[in-house]
Amino acid sequence: MASNFSIKLVRFLGWLVLALSLCIVIAGIASDSRDSTTFVLIGSFALFAALGFFLTRYKKTKKAKAPENNETSKKSLTEKLKEVEENSKQKILEHQAKIDSLKKPPEKQEEPPPVDKELPEDIAYRAVMAKHNTENSIFHIEYEDYSGKKSSRDIEINSFLEDYGKLYIYAYCHKANDTRQFLVDRIVSITFDGHTIKNPAEFLWDRYKNSEPYKMQQALDEHKDEILALVFLARADGKMLKNERQVIGRYIDIIVPNIDAEAVDKAIQKTTCELAEFNKILKRTKSWGPDTRKLVMDAASQLLALKKQPDQMEQAFFEKLKAAIA
Repeated sequence: MASNFSIKLVRFLGWLVLALSLCIVIAGIASDSRDSTTFVLIGSFALFAALGFFLTRYKKTKKAKAPENNETSKKSLTEKLKEVEENSKQKILEHQAKIDSLKKPPEKQEEPPPVDKELPEDIAYRAVMAKHNTENSIFHIEYEDYSGKKSSRDIEINSFLEDYGKLYIYAYCHKANDTRQFLVDRIVSITFDGHTIKNPAEFLWDRYKNSEPYKMQQALDEHKDEILALVFLARADGKMLKNERQVIGRYIDIIVPNIDAEAVDKAIQKTTCELAEFNKILKRTKSWGPDTRKLVMDAASQLLALKKQPDQMEQAFFEKLKAAIA
């Protein structure tokens, strides 16, 4: 505040001296007295002194402002350089991240769990898949998942599932306290009754093939044509009722004793047989044995007898089946 006031005061006095000098010079020039020369000289001196004072102040002010401008320009240049440096660093990091991502091996895709696929012509596959019960033995396994992560687990096998040449087990996992699905090929080692199995996959495949459910499945595969013929006959009118499924279920129970009735019923509901396949089956009936022919005709007669007035299509296909078997 004091410095600003001093500057203003000096400027005011400078202007005042300049004004008085001009007045003196003008008065000296206008005067007719002999002292006019003296006035002109004094006024001119004062005028030049005032001009010199202002010129000196101007130069000092300009020099004072110049460093400020230089400092400001230096600061702005420094800030710009910093900004450019930051942008460069950011671009370098982004570029490096892209390079690193290209160097990484592609992530393994998670293998989807097998599903109960629709196989209309394979009633055995679905009927037995739901009930592959084994003894409640506890196995200790070393398992490697799709990402290569290994884990140790104690499991109790509930069921097997063979799907397109691969064997899966559904087991209660004591580590997860829940049922889990394991691909047999990913089981690194297995310990059972204190013995380490050298070849886990071979051991489990043998266990699966020697199980009762597997034997049931094989038996059902042998009688697939008869089952499909009965299913086609039941669906000839465009629908299959519960009592018709029960007739087919009783037939299956005769050829594969003690099979799970609920699993069989669910499988029958999903099973279909097209006319082309039915005609092929009729040609293969020549290879059926006498007992098989009798059982199929008894079941077919029961299907027809369920309705007071059988559908014309059902009656026609029944006669066709009867003629082929006779």
